[in-house]
Amino acid sequence: MATETKKYKVVYDRENCIGAGACVLAYAERFAMNSKDDKADLLGGVKKGSNFELEFTLRELEEFKSAAQVCPVAVIKIFDVETGKEIL
Repeated sequence: MATETKKYKVVYDRENCIGAGACVLAYAERFAMNSKDDKADLLGGVKKGSNFELEFTLRELEEFKSAAQVCPVAVIKIFDVETGKEIL
């Protein structure tokens, strides 16, 4: 599979978000604070069970990794779609 078409998936456990907003600062194009409950929303994410998920390509990988790394409660996970392996 070509690198530019390689797919990744972000899985966001919104229920356990504490509303720190670090993900929004790291990647405002995909995370925004929700004024109703002071938690972040994954923009473009689809609800799957109790999580929100979004597939993306290499173009956004570094930004999503940054958002996941700064989350103080580690509710943002990144996976390789092809292998299912957790990247972060």
